Amino acid sequence: MYPLTTRFSTGSILELRVCIDLMAKGYEVYRAMSACAPFDLIVWTEDELRLVEVKSAYDRGGSKLWVPNGIHAYPGTILAAVAIDRIEYHPELPGISTGHK
Repeated sequence: MYPLTTRFSTGSILELRVCIDLMAKGYEVYRAMSACAPFDLIVWTEDELRLVEVKSAYDRGGSKLWVPNGIHAYPGTILAAVAIDRIEYHPELPGISTGHK
């Protein structure tokens, strides 16, 4: 996705893209300080905290973005699938429809 970066730099870039997207929509967003954390972000949605796992994703012509390695996260964690041109949230966060640019 970002050919001149390391795998770890790419992950940080994707996390920051999701942070910007969510903050622009009015959410409070917090990043994990540890690279070993079982989630990437925490989002304050209305009256609860939600864990978010950010993954690289690709458009393979289907209705949803394809995430190569799937997601292995806590139940209730939101997947932020990040492609070059869009971010999809599964399940959707309140006030955000999936597949926006």
